[in-house]
Amino acid sequence: MKYLIIKIVILFSFFSLSAFSAMSEKINKTLEVPLTNQIEIYNERGSISVEGWDKEKVTVKGKLDTLTEKVIFSLNDNKVILKIMLPDRKESSRSGKGSNLTLFIPKKMKIKFSGIATNLKVSNIDSEQQINLMTGNVNLSGNSKKITINNVSGDVILGDVSGEVTILTVSGKVKVRGSMKKIFVKSVSSNIDVYSKSLLDGQISTVSGNLKLDSRLEKNGKINLKTISGKVSYSVYKNTNAKFHIETGPKGKISNSYNEKKVKRTFIDALKSDFVVGNAEGLIALYTVNGKIYITKKR
Repeated sequence: MKYLIIKIVILFSFFSLSAFSAMSEKINKTLEVPLTNQIEIYNERGSISVEGWDKEKVTVKGKLDTLTEKVIFSLNDNKVILKIMLPDRKESSRSGKGSNLTLFIPKKMKIKFSGIATNLKVSNIDSEQQINLMTGNVNLSGNSKKITINNVSGDVILGDVSGEVTILTVSGKVKVRGSMKKIFVKSVSSNIDVYSKSLLDGQISTVSGNLKLDSRLEKNGKINLKTISGKVSYSVYKNTNAKFHIETGPKGKISNSYNEKKVKRTFIDALKSDFVVGNAEGLIALYTVNGKIYITKKR
């Protein structure tokens, strides 16, 4: 009977510890953050969703990485810090599942996010955002402030943005929609598709990939699209006022159905076309080395 009781106690302890371990993978915490204007988030792997609200508090809930050693969720120097800490890579094979978390933060709070392999979704935040990722997809919507994204590998999708946008990436699809006045995109291997109601400054380039821009040009604005190997597409709106400079390398081609201006061939067998639309207040420059440039009329 004595040994039976001991076995029961051991089994109960085992199941209690297992239940505690499973429960410890979940998080549901809230910080009151009056007058706090910034949050720093670090998550090595998994998925994070950040949503803005009108409350003066930050709530994080969801499931933590199965290897989580420590969670830092604190308010320091008027700044919220959330870090999901994993073991040293040398001490673990990093098997298991990553975090799956949802954060609710004041919509005017600045975001600084860092991750290794994390998919990030941000919505209803009207403040500056700085996002740094090694690999993962970024999906962001509804912002009128400065957005900076550094991503080595993964898709970057922005919708309904009106602030200044900077995107630096190596590979992955880039798609931006909104009414931003300034955008800077630089990639090594990406297809890039941008729409804005009107641009004052648009600088978009990739080494290998197609570029498409749909936007009016602001007065005295400047657009520069460049790819080494890929297609460049630009549609000219009615009432555009700009100088156009179009240039390719020896293997490039130019298709201009807007005004069918003649294309000149240079001494190195490259192609050039320069013309003026309206009163030439702005500049639109399109380059490719061995791709094709398409100029069409916006209907």
